[in-house]
Amino acid sequence: MNGKVSYESILARMLASAPGGVDVGEGSIFYDAVVPAAKELAAMYERLYDVVNDAFPDTCGEEALLRHAESLGVKRKAATCAVVSARVNKKLPGGSRFLLGRHVYVLGDYIDEYTIGRYRYRLVCETAGSEANLDVGEALLPLSYIEGLTFCECEKLLEAGRDEEDIESLRRRVVEARISPRSFGSLDDNRRVVGGIDGVGGVKVTPRASGAGTVRVAVRGDDAAAPSAEVIDEVKRVIADEIAQLGQVVTVAGAVEKKADISATVAYADGVDAAAGKEAVGRACGEFVTAAAATWESTAAVVMRISQLTARIYDTGVVKTVASAKINGSAVDVTLGADEIPTLGTVTVS
Repeated sequence: MNGKVSYESILARMLASAPGGVDVGEGSIFYDAVVPAAKELAAMYERLYDVVNDAFPDTCGEEALLRHAESLGVKRKAATCAVVSARVNKKLPGGSRFLLGRHVYVLGDYIDEYTIGRYRYRLVCETAGSEANLDVGEALLPLSYIEGLTFCECEKLLEAGRDEEDIESLRRRVVEARISPRSFGSLDDNRRVVGGIDGVGGVKVTPRASGAGTVRVAVRGDDAAAPSAEVIDEVKRVIADEIAQLGQVVTVAGAVEKKADISATVAYADGVDAAAGKEAVGRACGEFVTAAAATWESTAAVVMRISQLTARIYDTGVVKTVASAKINGSAVDVTLGADEIPTLGTVTVS
């Protein structure tokens, strides 16, 4: 529909259609008779605009988008729970619960006895979402007495919790599915189906990776890092059950994290506090690595360019010159391996 039809324009047209000589001034019989009808018509037009917008996934609201997704076989990625590893001095009874930061974790699978008399377990957060990822580093406290437990600590984050897929991410996948209908076993099919698996944040598909009839699928995790072993196993299962064509050989690989140590020598602008300036430059270095990681899916290999790092440092507005900028000790562009995805290592600002 071209242009919105307003209440005022509807009323004006109604008044203009009155027979000659009929009083149409405000408060007249004719005016009072058509005003309610004009309001109802305006409301109907508004509802009609919603109907038209909801007919297309790129303009529809959330409720209609979910219906579009369902009709195309696209599933919204659900929120997932953070999983951490815990180290304790005794074997734990099933159902043990712990407080870590502001969240409660329940005992998961036994991992191993990493040294004599010390054990490692998986703990699963009871609350789904990414907020629990910040709990690592906090004290780990049992919520009930466990006889003989004198030592327990959170070792590291094993699987990052994820929030429910945001509406715009889902919209992009739905629009893609509408534009390119599913063709079983095609490259687009691999990208779309694998990309919709919980825990997968990006997909790279390489046809004829080892000759005719072979396909290589590389995936990264939701947090732009290496995927967990469970995610890799699920990708393999889905490809075998739903995607792979008869006789087609598909190999699956996970992204490999590559630490990017950043160093920069700068001169701060006049009046800039050194501590505040250092923090701003460090934040810019982190944003640079995040932006580079975001290109993993769309490029054969991630290239970390010194010029882009320098530009981000200048964009902070706290420096007047950047004497040098290096990535992993190199002052030239760094090209990672095909499966490597950068993660921020140390940041040194002098």
